[in-house]
Amino acid sequence: MSWRTLTPLRAATTVRLSFAARTAIPICARSMTTATTQTPPEAPIATPSELSSAAATQQARSVADLPYFVGRTHLNSLAVYHRQTQGTRHITLLKKGEGNLQALKQDIALALDLPNKDVKVGSVTGHIVIKGHKRDEVVAFLQTLGF
Repeated sequence: MSWRTLTPLRAATTVRLSFAARTAIPICARSMTTATTQTPPEAPIATPSELSSAAATQQARSVADLPYFVGRTHLNSLAVYHRQTQGTRHITLLKKGEGNLQALKQDIALALDLPNKDVKVGSVTGHIVIKGHKRDEVVAFLQTLGF
């Protein structure tokens, strides 16, 4: 007979808290007031002479007036990615675009000073493909638009 058969089997005992111990924790109560607070003054808006010409024309239109929308990822960042394909070929992908993607393509080409042949819209995926490593420029352009 082995020593394992002679030792009694016991489960480890754990300390359980009763329900009354959980309610003994103090709860912080908040009350709502009807008093209003003063809003801070708004920051001055940059004049068009301070911005570049392409960004200034896009800044003038609000996001609601644009025929397209660029969504964000679940981590609240813009969906602009850099990819390296076929060895040394670099492309930039803009995902989560909605609405008139041709207008977004033209605005990106205008803002980044690229020819129209370097910016394309994927027919199946709806992604905007930009030739070259332009991630930072695209993110800066979208942020000036307010996305």
